[in-house]
Amino acid sequence: MKFTIIGSSGFIGSNLLKYLNDQGFQVITITREDLLGSYKNIDCGNIIYCAGITSDFRTKPFETVDAHVCYLQKILQSLNFESFIYLSSTRVYKSNNNCIEEAEIKVNPNNPDYIYNISKLMGESLCLTLPNKNIKVLRLSNVCGYNYNSGDFIYSLIKDALINKKIILNTTLNSSKDYISINDVIKLITKIAIEGKEKIYNIASGNNINNQEIIDILRLFMDFSIEINENAQEIIFPQINIEKIKKEFNFHPENVLNTIKNVVNIRIKGLYKL
Repeated sequence: MKFTIIGSSGFIGSNLLKYLNDQGFQVITITREDLLGSYKNIDCGNIIYCAGITSDFRTKPFETVDAHVCYLQKILQSLNFESFIYLSSTRVYKSNNNCIEEAEIKVNPNNPDYIYNISKLMGESLCLTLPNKNIKVLRLSNVCGYNYNSGDFIYSLIKDALINKKIILNTTLNSSKDYISINDVIKLITKIAIEGKEKIYNIASGNNINNQEIIDILRLFMDFSIEINENAQEIIFPQINIEKIKKEFNFHPENVLNTIKNVVNIRIKGLYKL
């Protein structure tokens, strides 16, 4: 069986590439710099679209729209495939109370923070509008793993605790969101590509973790001070519904707190450099 990964240099793409190779699948990787014409007459098998902009989307609006919509459009129009998976995000539920896949999504184009959500939803809409039942959308939660070059929240806390011996929080200790292990993510992506019955899935743990729980784990390994910004907001993301993946794939998520412990422990042992 053949897989094609678009965006294999990123965190999810690189982990997926290793996993698929370890499982003995044939894997092609396509970067955004590759000429699509080179692949037009090739059977790409199961395409996984991992290309995207994450933590720096606010400073890269054009690149964000290009990655989430424009390049996606070119791929869908140009390549031959058996199945196609577009990796979206549970961030699109930011203003929702109902987090099932079929819920109506609220966005505010007047707020620059929503360009990420709107561009992801445009990519989703393109995929879901096409009549091909093998084109699927996966809304990923906050993925936790060994991604020390990331600017995402957990990794920024680890770096601040190690380098500055001080963490400054702009959200309250009670603020919380859903996290999921990278191991769960790559296994579910593979299963859904091969045998998924639905057009859209939430990929999450279904349980929120708050800032205090993460800080407590860091304190098991490091000494640091903590300062909470006087204007810190309490941001509690709604709980993500994962009934689809639980029912179809008998999914039981890893304990993400243990994943975070392992991430911090390995960094402390110096196996990865900042």
